[in-house]
Amino acid sequence: MSLLLTIALATAPATSLEPEKKPRRELEPLPGAPAAEAEEDEAPPHKYVTIAWLPLQALVPLAALAVEGRITERWTVSVSGGYGNAPVFVADRRERRAALMLGGLVSYYVAGGFDQGGVHVGVAAQWTRIAGTEQLAIGSVRPGLLVGPLLGFKWVMRGGFTLDSQIGVGFVAAETSGSKPNDPDQKTALLGNLGVGFTF
Repeated sequence: MSLLLTIALATAPATSLEPEKKPRRELEPLPGAPAAEAEEDEAPPHKYVTIAWLPLQALVPLAALAVEGRITERWTVSVSGGYGNAPVFVADRRERRAALMLGGLVSYYVAGGFDQGGVHVGVAAQWTRIAGTEQLAIGSVRPGLLVGPLLGFKWVMRGGFTLDSQIGVGFVAAETSGSKPNDPDQKTALLGNLGVGFTF
Protein backbone atom coordinates (compact mmCIF):
# COMPACT_ATOMS: atom_id res chain seq x y z
CA MET A 1 0.00 0.00 0.00
CA SER A 2 2.75 2.44 0.91
CA LEU A 3 4.61 1.53 -2.28
CA LEU A 4 1.58 2.41 -4.41
CA LEU A 5 1.18 5.74 -2.56
CA THR A 6 4.83 6.61 -3.13
CA ILE A 7 4.58 5.86 -6.88
CA ALA A 8 1.37 7.94 -7.18
CA LEU A 9 2.98 10.95 -5.51
CA ALA A 10 6.09 10.71 -7.71
CA THR A 11 4.10 10.63 -10.94
CA ALA A 12 1.60 13.38 -10.00
CA PRO A 13 2.13 16.72 -11.81
CA ALA A 14 3.98 19.33 -9.80
CA THR A 15 1.88 22.27 -8.72
CA SER A 16 3.19 25.66 -7.67
CA LEU A 17 1.97 27.36 -4.57
CA GLU A 18 2.64 30.80 -6.12
CA PRO A 19 -0.34 32.54 -7.75
CA GLU A 20 -0.38 32.46 -11.53
CA LYS A 21 1.22 35.56 -13.07
CA LYS A 22 -0.84 37.34 -15.65
CA PRO A 23 0.93 38.71 -18.74
CA ARG A 24 2.08 42.29 -18.27
CA ARG A 25 -0.02 44.76 -20.17
CA GLU A 26 1.79 47.74 -21.64
CA LEU A 27 0.31 51.09 -20.73
CA GLU A 28 -1.08 53.00 -23.65
CA PRO A 29 -0.33 56.74 -23.86
CA LEU A 30 -3.15 59.05 -22.92
CA PRO A 31 -4.99 60.69 -25.84
CA GLY A 32 -3.16 63.85 -26.90
CA ALA A 33 0.05 62.99 -25.03
CA PRO A 34 3.19 63.36 -27.22
CA ALA A 35 5.32 60.29 -27.83
CA ALA A 36 8.71 60.73 -26.15
CA GLU A 37 10.60 58.62 -28.64
CA ALA A 38 9.12 60.49 -31.60
CA GLU A 39 10.29 63.79 -30.12
CA GLU A 40 13.83 62.49 -29.68
CA ASP A 41 14.07 61.11 -33.21
CA GLU A 42 12.44 64.11 -34.92
CA ALA A 43 15.03 66.46 -36.44
CA PRO A 44 14.51 70.24 -36.16
CA PRO A 45 12.92 71.79 -39.24
CA HIS A 46 15.21 73.30 -41.84
CA LYS A 47 15.54 77.05 -42.28
CA TYR A 48 15.33 78.50 -45.77
CA VAL A 49 15.73 82.31 -45.76
CA THR A 50 17.87 84.93 -44.02
CA ILE A 51 16.82 88.59 -44.16
CA ALA A 52 19.40 91.07 -42.87
CA TRP A 53 19.93 94.81 -42.60
CA LEU A 54 23.37 96.05 -43.75
CA PRO A 55 24.41 98.74 -41.26
CA LEU A 56 27.81 99.50 -42.85
CA GLN A 57 26.06 100.80 -45.97
CA ALA A 58 24.41 103.43 -43.77
CA LEU A 59 27.79 105.21 -43.60
CA VAL A 60 27.46 106.25 -47.28
CA PRO A 61 24.51 106.61 -46.45
CA LEU A 62 22.43 103.87 -48.10
CA ALA A 63 19.45 102.00 -46.71
CA ALA A 64 20.35 98.43 -47.66
CA LEU A 65 18.95 94.92 -47.14
CA ALA A 66 20.19 91.45 -48.08
CA VAL A 67 18.26 88.20 -48.58
CA GLU A 68 20.03 84.82 -48.51
CA GLY A 69 18.21 81.74 -49.77
CA ARG A 70 19.03 78.10 -49.14
CA ILE A 71 19.75 75.87 -52.17
CA THR A 72 21.20 73.00 -50.13
CA GLU A 73 22.59 72.87 -46.60
CA ARG A 74 25.96 74.14 -47.88
CA TRP A 75 25.08 76.09 -51.06
CA THR A 76 23.22 79.43 -50.86
CA VAL A 77 22.52 82.44 -53.05
CA SER A 78 22.12 86.03 -51.84
CA VAL A 79 20.83 89.26 -53.33
CA SER A 80 21.20 92.73 -51.85
CA GLY A 81 20.07 96.21 -52.65
CA GLY A 82 20.42 99.70 -51.28
CA TYR A 83 19.30 103.23 -52.07
CA GLY A 84 20.40 106.56 -50.67
CA ASN A 85 22.80 109.33 -51.59
CA ALA A 86 26.54 109.88 -51.82
CA PRO A 87 28.67 113.05 -51.58
CA VAL A 88 30.19 114.52 -54.76
CA PHE A 89 32.31 117.59 -55.52
CA VAL A 90 30.40 120.38 -57.27
CA ALA A 91 32.48 123.55 -57.86
CA ASP A 92 34.74 122.75 -54.91
CA ARG A 93 31.86 122.09 -52.54
CA ARG A 94 30.19 118.89 -51.46
CA GLU A 95 26.70 118.01 -52.55
CA ARG A 96 24.60 114.86 -52.46
CA ARG A 97 23.55 112.72 -55.41
CA ALA A 98 21.17 109.76 -55.56
CA ALA A 99 22.95 106.40 -55.28
CA LEU A 100 21.76 102.88 -56.12
CA MET A 101 23.56 99.64 -55.22
CA LEU A 102 22.64 96.09 -56.31
CA GLY A 103 24.57 92.92 -55.48
CA GLY A 104 24.60 89.16 -55.70
CA LEU A 105 26.58 86.41 -53.95
CA VAL A 106 26.90 82.63 -54.36
CA SER A 107 28.28 80.98 -51.21
CA TYR A 108 29.50 77.55 -50.13
CA TYR A 109 29.79 76.67 -46.42
CA VAL A 110 33.12 74.95 -45.86
CA ALA A 111 32.25 74.56 -42.17
CA GLY A 112 28.77 74.45 -40.70
CA GLY A 113 25.77 75.11 -42.90
CA PHE A 114 22.91 77.45 -43.64
CA ASP A 115 20.74 76.41 -40.67
CA GLN A 116 23.32 76.94 -37.93
CA GLY A 117 25.80 79.21 -39.71
CA GLY A 118 29.51 78.75 -40.18
CA VAL A 119 32.44 79.70 -42.40
CA HIS A 120 31.64 80.23 -46.06
CA VAL A 121 33.42 81.28 -49.24
CA GLY A 122 31.85 82.73 -52.33
CA VAL A 123 31.94 84.91 -55.41
CA ALA A 124 30.18 88.29 -55.34
CA ALA A 125 29.15 90.91 -57.87
CA GLN A 126 28.21 94.47 -56.91
CA TRP A 127 26.89 97.20 -59.19
CA THR A 128 26.76 100.84 -58.04
CA ARG A 129 25.55 103.94 -59.84
CA ILE A 130 25.55 107.52 -58.56
CA ALA A 131 23.63 110.22 -60.41
CA GLY A 132 25.39 113.18 -61.99
CA THR A 133 28.70 113.60 -63.76
CA GLU A 134 30.78 115.03 -60.92
CA GLN A 135 33.60 113.34 -59.06
CA LEU A 136 32.83 111.49 -55.86
CA ALA A 137 33.91 113.04 -52.58
CA ILE A 138 34.14 109.64 -50.85
CA GLY A 139 36.66 106.87 -51.46
CA SER A 140 34.72 103.98 -49.92
CA VAL A 141 32.25 103.86 -52.82
CA ARG A 142 33.35 102.70 -56.27
CA PRO A 143 30.82 103.27 -59.09
CA GLY A 144 30.70 100.47 -61.65
CA LEU A 145 30.56 96.70 -61.57
CA LEU A 146 32.85 94.90 -59.11
CA VAL A 147 33.39 91.13 -59.13
CA GLY A 148 35.53 89.17 -56.70
CA PRO A 149 35.90 86.45 -54.03
CA LEU A 150 34.61 86.72 -50.47
CA LEU A 151 35.27 84.99 -47.15
CA GLY A 152 32.56 85.15 -44.51
CA PHE A 153 31.21 83.90 -41.21
CA LYS A 154 27.57 83.51 -40.22
CA TRP A 155 26.23 82.99 -36.71
CA VAL A 156 22.63 81.83 -36.17
CA MET A 157 21.19 81.72 -32.66
CA ARG A 158 18.50 79.24 -31.63
CA GLY A 159 15.74 81.83 -31.96
CA GLY A 160 16.86 82.73 -35.47
CA PHE A 161 18.72 85.97 -34.70
CA THR A 162 21.60 86.14 -37.19
CA LEU A 163 24.91 87.95 -37.60
CA ASP A 164 26.52 87.61 -41.01
CA SER A 165 29.75 89.12 -42.29
CA GLN A 166 31.86 88.91 -45.45
CA ILE A 167 35.05 90.53 -46.65
CA GLY A 168 36.84 90.29 -49.97
CA VAL A 169 38.36 92.11 -52.92
CA GLY A 170 36.37 93.33 -55.91
CA PHE A 171 37.90 93.91 -59.33
CA VAL A 172 36.41 96.54 -61.64
CA ALA A 173 34.67 94.60 -64.41
CA ALA A 174 32.77 97.49 -66.02
CA GLU A 175 32.30 101.24 -65.68
CA THR A 176 28.90 102.90 -65.37
CA SER A 177 27.58 106.26 -66.44
CA GLY A 178 27.13 108.85 -63.72
CA SER A 179 29.52 110.25 -61.16
CA LYS A 180 33.21 109.47 -61.55
CA PRO A 181 35.17 107.52 -58.92
CA ASN A 182 37.20 109.36 -56.33
CA ASP A 183 40.34 107.75 -57.81
CA PRO A 184 39.92 107.21 -61.58
CA ASP A 185 42.89 104.81 -61.65
CA GLN A 186 41.38 102.59 -58.95
CA LYS A 187 40.92 99.07 -60.35
CA THR A 188 40.13 97.21 -57.11
CA ALA A 189 37.92 97.96 -54.13
CA LEU A 190 37.00 96.37 -50.84
CA LEU A 191 33.93 94.15 -50.99
CA GLY A 192 32.17 93.21 -47.81
CA ASN A 193 29.06 93.39 -45.69
CA LEU A 194 27.89 93.09 -42.13
CA GLY A 195 24.36 91.78 -41.82
CA VAL A 196 22.05 91.84 -38.79
CA GLY A 197 18.75 90.00 -39.13
CA PHE A 198 16.86 86.71 -38.76
CA THR A 199 16.99 83.25 -40.29
CA PHE A 200 13.75 81.28 -40.59
